[in-house]
Amino acid sequence: MSSLCPPGTCAPKSPQSWEGPIALYYGPDFGAPPCPETAPTLVFEGWPEPDPIACETCSCDWPVGTCSPPTTWTVSAGSCSDLGVNTNFDAPTNWDGSCTANTSIQEGKTCGGVPCVGAITIDPPVIEEQPCTPHGNGDPIPGPAHFTAGDAFGPFGRACTGAPWPACGQEEKVCVPKPPSFETCIMREGDEACPEGWPIKHLLYGEVNDQRECTACTCSAPSGGSCTAFVALHDDSACVTLRGSNIVHAGDPTLCMDLSPGAGLAAKSATLLTYERGTCTPEGGQAVGELVLSNARTFCCLDASAT
Repeated sequence: MSSLCPPGTCAPKSPQSWEGPIALYYGPDFGAPPCPETAPTLVFEGWPEPDPIACETCSCDWPVGTCSPPTTWTVSAGSCSDLGVNTNFDAPTNWDGSCTANTSIQEGKTCGGVPCVGAITIDPPVIEEQPCTPHGNGDPIPGPAHFTAGDAFGPFGRACTGAPWPACGQEEKVCVPKPPSFETCIMREGDEACPEGWPIKHLLYGEVNDQRECTACTCSAPSGGSCTAFVALHDDSACVTLRGSNIVHAGDPTLCMDLSPGAGLAAKSATLLTYERGTCTPEGGQAVGELVLSNARTFCCLDASAT
């Protein structure tokens, strides 16, 4: 209180093009006091610009998958440079690579007057991986990410005024009431710099249309996995005697091996050597949508400790 203004405080007159002094409540919307009796006329209500929304940081689990040995084996009567009549030498369905004689070819068998066995093509092993599970961690707490005017615990401003304030001993000052929870301020449309003597600024908007939200966390398809297998041809059904072998890699072109013309192919086997899972790239967790602010008011207030 001031001795020259017992019911309030002595405040400078508002500069040219500014309105006031006025009483401004600035605090949580919940429990905001109404305009006081000494300044009963409501002149403005608004909110500050909302903070940038904080979206979750997205991550992806490792994919769950398998690598299967090649099941497509095709024998040709020609050579790798000039394939001829094909003979099926496929492995059984859901093959685990163990020794199998399911499609054996006898030695000397002919196809169209030439030996059936001249070369063989073998497909690469196959990686099958399930989609990765996405996760989000960090802000915000699940629920609407955008600002809602009228949020009970969000910042809020209420500006009130009353009858013309009387002089306060000096012509350049007026006696303004100082109700509890209210600041003594001046007001102007737009976003303006505060004039000298009014150091505390509050920029409020009469309309806040916040349509921002965070995109959901997702994961790309698994990629980058690797798998190698040792494939072998055998002269006997027990896979003891080796006819030929090679190493195949997932994602590589079909392997072709030239064989001795007319050779017998009694069995085949495959052994998985390595399998490294692929990875998924996390996506989402991005802020989208617009924040539209309008009807701006600048409030410049006295330092409460100096009044």
